[in-house]
Amino acid sequence: MAANNYDGLEQHKKKHEEFKTTLSNLEEEFKEDGATHVLANAINTLLVNWLIKHISKVDVEFGAFLKNKGITLPLES
Repeated sequence: MAANNYDGLEQHKKKHEEFKTTLSNLEEEFKEDGATHVLANAINTLLVNWLIKHISKVDVEFGAFLKNKGITLPLES
């Protein structure tokens, strides 16, 4: 992102930091309370939201940015 001057880099990094902070908080909750249904639901919600909102929207936007610049990833053999 930095190498290609992506305007959304700082916001993207912020979202990843928020995700890591939330995961850390959930880990602390697990250490304190063990495996609970509430914790399982929180983890499920976090991961589903990340997959739906972040990967399918934010990461796809970055892919479109690269494509518009004519940048593609090499195909694996």
